[in-house]
Amino acid sequence: MTALDVKIDYAYRHPATFAIGIVTSCWATRRASAIIRPDGSWEMTSKHVRHVGGGCTL
Repeated sequence: MTALDVKIDYAYRHPATFAIGIVTSCWATRRASAIIRPDGSWEMTSKHVRHVGGGCTL
C-alpha cells in the first residue's frame, strides 16, 4: 500500500464526533474522469477505465 498524502491533526472533541475516513482505491481509478449530463446520462472519458455492467474496470 502507498500513502500519497497523510494529514494528522489533534483537537479536544467529544468521542461521538470523531471522524475517521479510510479510502482504498488504486491510482488509476482515482484519476478517472467522466462527463455527467443534466439528464443523468454519463460517458467515461478516461481511456484506461472502461464501463462493464454495473461497475468500471481497468
